[in-house]
Amino acid sequence: MSLSKPTDAIKKINSHLSAGQEDIAASIEKLRQDLAELASSIQKSGSDKTSEYRESLEGLIDGLSETTRSFAASSRKQAVRIEGDLLKKVSDHPYHALAIAAGAGALLALLTNRGGR
Repeated sequence: MSLSKPTDAIKKINSHLSAGQEDIAASIEKLRQDLAELASSIQKSGSDKTSEYRESLEGLIDGLSETTRSFAASSRKQAVRIEGDLLKKVSDHPYHALAIAAGAGALLALLTNRGGR
């Protein structure tokens, strides 16, 4: 196929260029769509992970709260038991308890009386 005029050659070149530009434009549009889908997928994956981490953290906090409540209850029971033991010892040996209290008070007075020296 021979081209008779230079203008025919230019028209043929332009038509090939135009077809190439359309292919490039279509490829760019397809790439834009693929990128939009990828961004949406990444966003969904990120929000799924965020929800997963939030649930895991809430479970951990609930576990810590339960452990803290259990520790507080155990500490209260132990304090009540120690108080009961102390009251029993004081009532069984009142003079010893009085001597210990007086000695502790005298020692504390000596340690805190710095103004006299």
